[in-house]
Amino acid sequence: MLRLLLAFVLVVMAMGKGCCPPKAWEGFVGTMSGFMKDGKPHSSKGLLMYHTNDTLGMVDSEGDIIIDRLLTLKIRIIKDNNKMIGYNIMNGKCTKKTLVRKELDCIPENATLVRSTYLGAGPETLAVKVYRFMDGDTEVYSTVTSSGCIPLDHVLTGIHPDTKAEFIGVEQVSGITVGVKDPSVFDIPSICPSSGVSSDYVTTMSLWMSSVVLIAKLIV
Repeated sequence: MLRLLLAFVLVVMAMGKGCCPPKAWEGFVGTMSGFMKDGKPHSSKGLLMYHTNDTLGMVDSEGDIIIDRLLTLKIRIIKDNNKMIGYNIMNGKCTKKTLVRKELDCIPENATLVRSTYLGAGPETLAVKVYRFMDGDTEVYSTVTSSGCIPLDHVLTGIHPDTKAEFIGVEQVSGITVGVKDPSVFDIPSICPSSGVSSDYVTTMSLWMSSVVLIAKLIV
């Protein structure tokens, strides 16, 4: 997917109109990311089950993250975009914090339409659109289906809002179904604090770059 970054500079860009996926959906998100800390490179990869319901303003993701090919963490992240509160559950402990920003679900109206193209070959093709936009200090290239705005992959580069470190991340989305079969995935576990917030910024991480924040917190 990194070769997309090279391909993008060769195409003529035009202003896009943005689009939004279904209000509620779930699927798998595979992540790979890397950044520099204290002059040393670090990486992570993982596979997360992702659930979102924009009407409720809730996002839940859970799965395993492997850091520097050495450390495996089982994490769960719940975000309430209405209350701007995030919960991070890891190793039987839960921390809570005010979110820095709402997670983007739609392609914003001011996004640049980089290219309308397709995946596959011959009769087995899928029409897609590639968009570019800024999310704070992060540059995002997103590929979505031309019909339905279903997310396929994202390439992110820039300064992470929580760690303030330069990073690059690639995410691929698969196995999407419309709707959330089990709404209880958005229930806040009893181990999470009901009031107050934690000073630990790890709970403010976004889904797309959750592993980057965990690395910054865990690596000395």
